[in-house]
Amino acid sequence: MESGRGELLVVRNDRLGDAILSLPAILLLRRRYPDARIHFWASPSVAPLIECVDGIDQVIPGSDRGASAAGAMLRSLPIRTAYCLRPTFHNAWTLKQAGIPVRVGTSRRWYSLLFTHRVNLPRSGTTRHEADLNLDLLSAVGIDGPASFPRIIIPDAALSSVEQLLETAGFEPDQRLVVIHPGSGGSTREWPARYFRELADELTREGSAGVIVTGVVSESGKCAEVAGDEHLNLCNRLNLL
Repeated sequence: MESGRGELLVVRNDRLGDAILSLPAILLLRRRYPDARIHFWASPSVAPLIECVDGIDQVIPGSDRGASAAGAMLRSLPIRTAYCLRPTFHNAWTLKQAGIPVRVGTSRRWYSLLFTHRVNLPRSGTTRHEADLNLDLLSAVGIDGPASFPRIIIPDAALSSVEQLLETAGFEPDQRLVVIHPGSGGSTREWPARYFRELADELTREGSAGVIVTGVVSESGKCAEVAGDEHLNLCNRLNLL
């Protein structure tokens, strides 16, 4: 399928982890179409990080449920091909309504007729890693090769802010740090907080590492239990960058 020249769109507008696992696809597309302009439809909470990914020209923030604003932006862009790595009805419908002529997606959903190029890609019950499933979709339309993650270029202001925060907390510039993020947002089974606490204590005792605990506001209790008084608790004190 040689329809990737011009302007391309990658759709992965769900959780942070799933968006991160789609990034090797960006590198493959950039290698195949070095002169193309690549857009990425990301959830608003994840968009700030996706904007730092080398090889992505524009990020379109929006969830699949709030697709009207994203759809309006998509209609205004001369996108030739969309790769729907997150198959939902709202995503598929929005791509069609935006008039994108080539829409690549799964063949295994009731709404798959909304895609112009349908790939038989089973997800449920498979042992394939999510990152590999994303690459499988591209491979099915002739875009493959060695895969790795593109560079993520964090802004200097964010780096300086974190350096100052760590210095204030008493960490040495060359000290080894381990970040523990004990919550999953409810997307999977979680290790009990007491086990994370034991791990944090062991890392500090045996590895001479500084331990930092992160999380969102809904995970404050769990983060406090893991951090205790011995480890730095940055729950709800950081933005994504």
